[in-house]
Amino acid sequence: MSASNKPDKDRELEQFEDALVDSILSAGAEEMREAATAAGNDAAAIVRRFDAMLLASKAQCSLQRLKDARAELETFAAHAAPLADSDRNAARSCIVEARKTVSQVPANLMMAARKGQGARERDLDSLVDDLAELERLERGADK
Repeated sequence: MSASNKPDKDRELEQFEDALVDSILSAGAEEMREAATAAGNDAAAIVRRFDAMLLASKAQCSLQRLKDARAELETFAAHAAPLADSDRNAARSCIVEARKTVSQVPANLMMAARKGQGARERDLDSLVDDLAELERLERGADK
C-alpha cells in the first residue's frame, strides 16, 4: 500500500506557526505598532509588558546561576579534605618566620583593607590555611 496523500494536521500547524513567527520577526517596528493599534491594543503597554518579562527572565537566570554556583561550591567543599593541625602549624610557623626575617616590612603590614590597623587574626588564619593547602597540593603533585 502506498502512503496516504492526506495532509498531516500536526505538520500543517507547525508550518503555520513557523510562518507566523517569521512574519512577526520580519515586520518593522512601525508595522507592529500599527497592527497592535488596529487590534485595539496599546503598543506602549505591550512594550512595557515585554520589558517586564525580559527583566524577570534576567533576574530568574541570575538566581539560577547563583543556585548552580552554590551547589557546585557545596559539592567542592564536600570533597575537599580537611587540613590537618600539623599542616596548619607548619604553615603558621613558616609565615611567622618569614615576617620576622624581612626587616623592611612593618609589623602592622596590611594583608587586607583594614583602615591602617594591620592584619587581623582571621586574616592570618586564612593565609595559613591557604599556604597549608598549597603545600599539601604540592606534595600530592610530587607523588
